[in-house]
Amino acid sequence: MILANGKLYDTKEQAFLLEHLEEEINTVRASKRLAPETVVDALAELGRRVAEGAFDGLIAGLELDGGKELAQEAARLLSRESILYKLESELGVGFFQEKRTCPPVGRPVTIRPEPLGTLFHIAAGNADGLPAFSVAEGLLTGNVNILKLPQADNGVSIAVLQELVRIAPELSGFLYVFDTPSSDLAAMKRMAEVSDGIVIWGSGEAITAVRRLAPAGVKLIEWGEKLGFAYIAGYEDKASELRALAEHIIRTKQLLCSSCQTIFLDTENMDEVRRFCA
Repeated sequence: MILANGKLYDTKEQAFLLEHLEEEINTVRASKRLAPETVVDALAELGRRVAEGAFDGLIAGLELDGGKELAQEAARLLSRESILYKLESELGVGFFQEKRTCPPVGRPVTIRPEPLGTLFHIAAGNADGLPAFSVAEGLLTGNVNILKLPQADNGVSIAVLQELVRIAPELSGFLYVFDTPSSDLAAMKRMAEVSDGIVIWGSGEAITAVRRLAPAGVKLIEWGEKLGFAYIAGYEDKASELRALAEHIIRTKQLLCSSCQTIFLDTENMDEVRRFCA
C-alpha cells in the first residue's frame, strides 16, 4: 500500500504518484509551513492512543516478543515531555524562534531556522516502528517526508502514520509512504531526485549503495552499523538493574544499533568480574 496526501493507494498506482510527486511537494513547500507545535501535539495524541491500546490488536497479530512492553515504551517516547526534551537537548531551547542579532561589523540581521526541505527515508526492517520514528523526526523539523518501507515491514509503520494524519490532517501534504522494494532502483532514484536529504538506516553495504544513488548536492544522513555498550560503575538496585540489562539483551537479540553488545565493568577486582559474569 501507498500513503500519499492522507489517502491510501494500491501499490500499482506508484508510477502515477511518482510522476506527480515533485509538483505536489513543490506546491506544499511554497504554500505551507509546518509548525513544530502542530507536530508535537499530534505525536503526543498518538502516544496517548498507543497507551490506551489503539494498536494492541495489530501488535498482537505480529507475535512480537514483548510486544506489550514495546507499545508502552513507544507511548513514553511519544509523550509531550519526551518529545520536548528531545528537541531541547538535540537542538537547544528556542531553536525554532526567530532571533535578531547584530554582528560586530554590519547591520542587524534576523536568524530563522528553515527545514532542509524534503527528506527521503530508507529505513531498516530490524526494529518495528523505526520507519515511523524516522519520519516523526523529519516532521518535527518541518520537512516533507518520503518513506520507503523496508521489505520486512509488517504494517505497523503505515498504520501509525495513517493514524497520525487522522489526528492532524495538516500533516498529510508532508508525508508520503511507499512500499517500494529495494530492487526497484528506478523508483528509488526518482524519490532521491526530488529530495534534499536521504536518511539511511542500514548496513555499510546499504549506505554505499545509497551514495551511488544520491544525486549531487543531496545530503546523506547516515544511521549505519554501530556497536552499543553498557558501562557499569556501581548500582542503586543491583538485582533489578542487572535484570533490566539482561532483558534488554534478550529482547533486542543484540541486533540493533542501540543494543548492548559489549559490557564494561569499572573495577580492578577480578573476583567482582567473575561474580558479575556468573
